Amino acid sequence: MRIDGGDPTRMAWRYRLALGLVAALAIGSFLVLTQVISRERATAGIINVSGQQRFLSQRGALFVGRLTYPVPAQDQQDARQHLAEVIAQMRSNHEALLKGGSGTGEAIGLSPAMARLFHDEPSAIDRRVREYLAAMEAVLTDPRAPIPRDAPAVALVLREGPGPLLDVLDHAVARFQAEGEAAVDRLHDLHIALLIATLLTLALEALLIFQPMATAARRRIRELENASLALKAAAERLEGEVAARTVELQKAKEHAERANVAKARFLATAGHDLLQPIESLRLLAGSITRRNRDPALASPLDDMRKALSGMRGLLGNLLDPARLDTGSVTPQLQDVDPVVLVDDLAREFEPVAEDKGLGFGVGISLPEGLRIRTDPVITGRILRNFLSNAVRYTAAGSVTLSATPAELDGRPAVRFTVADTGPGIDPADQERIFAEFTQIDDARRDRSAGVGLGLSIARRMAQILEHDLSLDSRPGEGARFALTVSLAPAARRPLRSSEKPIPADD
Repeated sequence: MRIDGGDPTRMAWRYRLALGLVAALAIGSFLVLTQVISRERATAGIINVSGQQRFLSQRGALFVGRLTYPVPAQDQQDARQHLAEVIAQMRSNHEALLKGGSGTGEAIGLSPAMARLFHDEPSAIDRRVREYLAAMEAVLTDPRAPIPRDAPAVALVLREGPGPLLDVLDHAVARFQAEGEAAVDRLHDLHIALLIATLLTLALEALLIFQPMATAARRRIRELENASLALKAAAERLEGEVAARTVELQKAKEHAERANVAKARFLATAGHDLLQPIESLRLLAGSITRRNRDPALASPLDDMRKALSGMRGLLGNLLDPARLDTGSVTPQLQDVDPVVLVDDLAREFEPVAEDKGLGFGVGISLPEGLRIRTDPVITGRILRNFLSNAVRYTAAGSVTLSATPAELDGRPAVRFTVADTGPGIDPADQERIFAEFTQIDDARRDRSAGVGLGLSIARRMAQILEHDLSLDSRPGEGARFALTVSLAPAARRPLRSSEKPIPADD
């Protein structure tokens, strides 16, 4: 008996071959899908551990910084215990990442690109992490309390943890994620190719073989449909696991946020007690200076007073974010004369600029009797931050403070502008400098003072007051920081022809 020009034996072999090919493709598709799921889980684990490394680097810097303050012995002990936990976890994560694994699942190995990122100089992550761990261990074994901030190990941790090391760890997380996504995409493509090949084989065999082959093809399709349903059920179970994990992560995030608020409240409450002894030392230094009759002691006493003032300013900057986080900064709005505000700031900063050899200019182009609605203390604080930065970062030239008419949300306003002839700020860095603990990596900038909090505090204070804060700068062309403040309700009227603006002070 022959069917379609072929004998039964040949048809039977063709049937067996078709079944074998379809079965092989289905098994291959299942194995590829299993690899996709496994790879996605491994990649998620690696990214999670990489993210933990970023958090641990900053947490280590936080506890090292705490060990440099004169806090009670119990707080010192707690900080050391937490630091030891950070070191152990960070070392364990690092060893797992070196093998291309998460430490809790199967390692998938490092790609050549990631291996170069971890081991090749000059910025090998492996070396930087080990140096960072060694520095934290050195701090942990240092018996002094408090530990001096200028100790080499302390300086390295406080410099690397929130800065360069964080950047390279960020880069590693991004590279791990990109490679993981690329690998999963390739596996997905292979899975789709196998599925397409399976469907084509079924279609060809349906055309070439009669009823027995058609029956077998329908039976195989039903089997594939069952397998697809099973895979769908597995996918739904996986989605349920992901949803549950998302809920857990959300709870952990809320817990961390509550802890952060509690920390901020503690710092805000302790701010007065921390500043009080420094203020007492400043008063004592001033009293000794006034009573001193020995010329040889004049310079050291002056240096001591400047150092205490700088310490008070730095501590105030560190405590300000805590006050802002707890909402303890409440604006006291009133009608303020912008000319008086500018004059007070000019008298304060003109001698400072002259001591550095800089010119200091004031420009006021406002109607007489104009008033703005603001908190003069907070607004003065914002403008002092701009002026202090301008004087600090300008090596030669001048600093100018001006007040001119402007608009804010369609209402008449006054714009205070601080312009300098300093090195300028690259557009790529202009948003980043408003982040906490951020300073631009520029050899021309004086980074001997400040911890990178001034501009972030200024922005948050401007937001509280509903004032507009802006920056206009280009490298080599200086910088212009501006604060725009709405007029007091009674002063919101256009300038009449009979009114004359206050002339600028050249």
